[in-house]
Amino acid sequence: MAGRGPPRRTAPGPLPARGAMRPPGLLGRLRAAVIGVVHVAALPGTPRSSLPLTQIIDQACQEAEAYKDAGVDGLIVENMHDLPYTVCPGPEVTAAMTVISAAVRQTCPHLALGVQILCAANQQAIAVALAAGLDFIRAEGFVFSHVADEGIINACAGNLLRYRKQVGAENIQIFADIKKKHSAHALTADVSVSETAAAAELFLADGVVLTGTATGLPAHPQELKEVKHAVKIPVLIGSGVTLENVRNYLDANALIIGSTFLWHSKPLSMRNQLSKGLCNTFSPVKGMKAAVKHSGLGALMAGATAFIGGLMGGPPGIAVGGAFGGLLGAWMTSGQFRPVPQILLELPPAEQQKLYDEAIVILRRLDWTDIAQLTALVMGNASLQQKLTAVLINYLTKELRAEIQYRE
Repeated sequence: MAGRGPPRRTAPGPLPARGAMRPPGLLGRLRAAVIGVVHVAALPGTPRSSLPLTQIIDQACQEAEAYKDAGVDGLIVENMHDLPYTVCPGPEVTAAMTVISAAVRQTCPHLALGVQILCAANQQAIAVALAAGLDFIRAEGFVFSHVADEGIINACAGNLLRYRKQVGAENIQIFADIKKKHSAHALTADVSVSETAAAAELFLADGVVLTGTATGLPAHPQELKEVKHAVKIPVLIGSGVTLENVRNYLDANALIIGSTFLWHSKPLSMRNQLSKGLCNTFSPVKGMKAAVKHSGLGALMAGATAFIGGLMGGPPGIAVGGAFGGLLGAWMTSGQFRPVPQILLELPPAEQQKLYDEAIVILRRLDWTDIAQLTALVMGNASLQQKLTAVLINYLTKELRAEIQYRE
């Protein structure tokens, strides 16, 4: 019968002290700590690699800085873009992840930091964490075998903990995925998720990670309850946490959040890049000009001082610190339409965020790490170009109350 599985074994004595998060050490609190994911660009030697390592490091540090400023409790560095994954990533991947992780540690010296190396490169992750001064790793295939995209992944707990002991890395905690996402678990269909968690605890995992069936898909709240009841070590949620469902997971010890932050909390520089890409990628937009309608003056006067300042962008005779009425008067007396790219690039951050949020709904399923990749993806897809142009037009006419003209 499903869920019955082998008889549950118990550990011979109390669990080691390292089997729990240690406040104020690793994460600082034991309930719903937030761990952001630094999604490293495709590394040198992988099929989709396109950036030099120095740029990859810079991007990772910028992302880490944004997370730090947002107030997360910890970060995990992950080679998400090294598709397709292999169970035996080369030494160049380990070397690159070490340099990147060390740079992130310098950027965030006081945050709890971890690393995951896909796919199931757990010993390599221990080595990287030790060299870079990290606190934990996320391990795949810790207990029980499963079939993943990359092939059969066998349990590794015994070898992994022995390796950790041999290299003197016992201070590095291991958070083990259970019933891992993107995998088939027919081999262990008679072992429930709570029994898998109990086996990981018995085999000295420092915590277990519960996920949905794929990246971005939520874990089942009932499974969280069952696992929390079954083990005494920390339980982390590893996928699918959003603002809408976060209440379902507040009893977890930590929430590993990647996809949601990826689309809603990119650094401002990335939002600026997206604004530039939206402005310069599509031919219909290049000839588009806009001006604020007279009918919008009431709304603008009521509460859009910052917006008007952004639209002005410094026409002749306008002092930077000029009064709102003076800015508005200068705008109206200028009597000219301005190119949309110029308007958007001069918007204040709050308005850029609005546009970004609308555009990202369309782009969120694309796999991109910089504006060059995004541009290439969109330029090859006429449907995406039309949708993004519609987003711009809608934003200009509804949010900015603008009138649009096209050059002949």
